[in-house]
Amino acid sequence: MELEAPILNLECCPIIHYERNLRHNKDMSTNYILDVSEGLITLVIYDITEDDVRLRVARFLRAKGLTRIQKSAFIGSLTVSARKDVENGVSKLIYGKKANVQIYPLTPASYSQRVVLGVELRYDDQDRLIA
Repeated sequence: MELEAPILNLECCPIIHYERNLRHNKDMSTNYILDVSEGLITLVIYDITEDDVRLRVARFLRAKGLTRIQKSAFIGSLTVSARKDVENGVSKLIYGKKANVQIYPLTPASYSQRVVLGVELRYDDQDRLIA
């Protein structure tokens, strides 16, 4: 199956998986394929100064089915109720802390117009960059 970057697949696939497209992405950047058949594309970005709080938020977002796309950014397909759970859960985790978390709903049309530059960076469960 030939992929064009950026890509959004609305029919099959797991919620998110990665495909390499060497012909179109010579820099080895990644295509994120989202299944939005049962939810809305949700982008969560954050600035959190305390390491332990930041790690708890990252683990929470992963547990809710979101995938890290940058050090402080997660994306995934969430139902309305799952998105509310994310909002409430993150709010509790950062209450009283020096933190800023922003949650953006994205339409399939806006997501498909994104531009991905550079190379893919991967992180382990402890938020450490994997070389």
